[in-house]
Amino acid sequence: MKKTIAIIPARYDSTRFQGKPLKPIAGKALILNVIERIKNSELSDIIVATDDKRIKETVENEKICRVIMTKEEHSCGTDRIAEIANKLEADYILNVQGDQLVKGPEMINSILEKIDDGLQLSTLYTNIEDRSELKDENVVKVIVNSKENISYMSRCPIPFDKGTFTEKINYYKQIGIYVFNRKDLIKFSKLKPTNIEHIEGIELLRAIDYGIPLRGIYSDFPTIDVDVPADIDVAEKFIHKFPIR
Repeated sequence: MKKTIAIIPARYDSTRFQGKPLKPIAGKALILNVIERIKNSELSDIIVATDDKRIKETVENEKICRVIMTKEEHSCGTDRIAEIANKLEADYILNVQGDQLVKGPEMINSILEKIDDGLQLSTLYTNIEDRSELKDENVVKVIVNSKENISYMSRCPIPFDKGTFTEKINYYKQIGIYVFNRKDLIKFSKLKPTNIEHIEGIELLRAIDYGIPLRGIYSDFPTIDVDVPADIDVAEKFIHKFPIR
């Protein structure tokens, strides 16, 4: 198996939820829950990438994984992990968001099994079962082509239903877990951000705009994103429903 290191970007300042990584979820900081749910997988290493000393101290006090301080001026999490990836010896980088809870290490192992030599950049996606998510701008919708590459991502409902298609329309959403070939990640981070990336507020649109294949990896494992304070209750229910053994 290729050497894959997980990097978890975590920053304290958030316009929607200040100090989110340190907010208690089921009795412990959110960032610690994120780490705990991936740590017993087949990853080669786990690193938290942060620009905040409070997050650094919280993780280091638990001795749960490595923490590396990064520059403050990064505009997105991918650029933050690229700073660290540039100094690592690894084949692939798994980017797990610092506000995302997965079911457990079995989900991470299922992703690792899908990595091959042709993978450059990729993101997970899954079905949209709750149609109310189509109008939720926090949910990034995706279209996957016949080659299993993402052809577009948007915060708007895509594809648009004109009303002439007679079969059921399957809608998909992004899961904020990425797998990058380490060398391609570094190249990606050096590309100038594009207009569509800024318009939609979706950093991986940069890859599509530059013509870089962005593979879609389907997953039906449950996950929970903590975007706003109201998500805490849902996250706690998720943790109790899927305990780590």
